Amino acid sequence: MTVFSELLRHYRSIEEKIRRELYRRISEIKDNPDIQRISSGAFIMPVSALSKDLILSPSYYDFHEQKTKLLEIVNSEISVEKVIEKLRVISEMGFIQVGSSGRGYKFRFHPKVCSNIKTILNEMN
Repeated sequence: MTVFSELLRHYRSIEEKIRRELYRRISEIKDNPDIQRISSGAFIMPVSALSKDLILSPSYYDFHEQKTKLLEIVNSEISVEKVIEKLRVISEMGFIQVGSSGRGYKFRFHPKVCSNIKTILNEMN
């Protein structure tokens, strides 16, 4: 085995450990305390829990759906460095662009989820 192939194997091992840790930590984000689930795909919430920006998208308040989006990023084929950068952008901007520019949409993340992502990333440093 060459030095390069040994280094590459070691890099991939570390990258996989980072992905597993990100996956574990994101999976542990608690559900939105402002909602009450009535089934796996439905919930109710008081009007007082609506964002001051009046965001009416159910996905904004559904932390389970937001975690699913985040875990898709962690499990994607991009490098772990790009995964971390995407998570950092989400934590700072509060959204990701889904689909092609001009035809896609912004998937917005709740500030509590963004705060959890920031905590996870800060603890990795």
